[in-house]
Amino acid sequence: MPCAGEAVLAMVIAALSADGALTFCPAPDVTIAGLIGHDVWVAPAPTTSYCSTPRRIAGSDILVHTCYRRDWIFSGIGLDMQPLSRFGTGIHCEFGESDIITSRPKVAVRIAECIAEWTEIETLMGLLLALLLDADAKAALAMYGATENRTTQQRMLTAAAQHKMRRDEYDVLEAILAVHIRPAAKDRDKLAHWCWGRSPKFPEALLLTPPTTKTALHHYALNAPSKPKLDSKSVFVVKDTDLGRMAKRFRRAKYCINGIIALVREKDARKRALVLQKLSNEPLIPEAVNRIRAGHEKN
Repeated sequence: MPCAGEAVLAMVIAALSADGALTFCPAPDVTIAGLIGHDVWVAPAPTTSYCSTPRRIAGSDILVHTCYRRDWIFSGIGLDMQPLSRFGTGIHCEFGESDIITSRPKVAVRIAECIAEWTEIETLMGLLLALLLDADAKAALAMYGATENRTTQQRMLTAAAQHKMRRDEYDVLEAILAVHIRPAAKDRDKLAHWCWGRSPKFPEALLLTPPTTKTALHHYALNAPSKPKLDSKSVFVVKDTDLGRMAKRFRRAKYCINGIIALVREKDARKRALVLQKLSNEPLIPEAVNRIRAGHEKN
């Protein structure tokens, strides 16, 4: 139900101060020993099935419970990059060289493309917040720009949307955030904050691993005489085609946020209903909306 911009702004401020637990994926197990400068030998990874603890998607009533083989998946939704364990053992890997990214120019361009797409998504979400707050748009943009924490930014957006959009419209926004925006954010963070490496075995690809893995490599290498051993399930082979698929997912997320912006701006009830219907039929959205509404009914 629409309400005055000042009241919505107060609700957003209240949302900023609300305590909210952040969920992080645990770092993979790492077995590393040796001296930096030697070959990094890949230890075989277990292939047993693994079922995650059910987790609630932030800001919704959706519970996610995933089962998979540990050596099959790059953490995230829709990612199909292969772990190094799928390619055998004894693979020479290099991390920390200054020319790693530039040595694979096609992959480097794709990395930049994905990160740039995410930046567009972030600015569009800021624009959506400004449109929702209407008279307080300048204040909204200032608050959004000054807030570096992504969880807080999304909390601001959902707090405003809950009070400025109809329930059916808000459910679609929540579904878009759950199945497109938040997964895209996690993908982007891996590209920007994980550690890049390479291997002569993959002349057209790069390797990607969590910072904890590379830090452990340095630590154990300085304190053990044996060759480093890198747990292969924590290193992923990143190809141009993998990042191309990721970029398409980013563009789908951007398209959906643009659709919500069009919905909020549309004053004609009939046209607004058509926009909502189109967004409601986007891939993955109907199932997510149904889960969200089922959660509402249960509670």
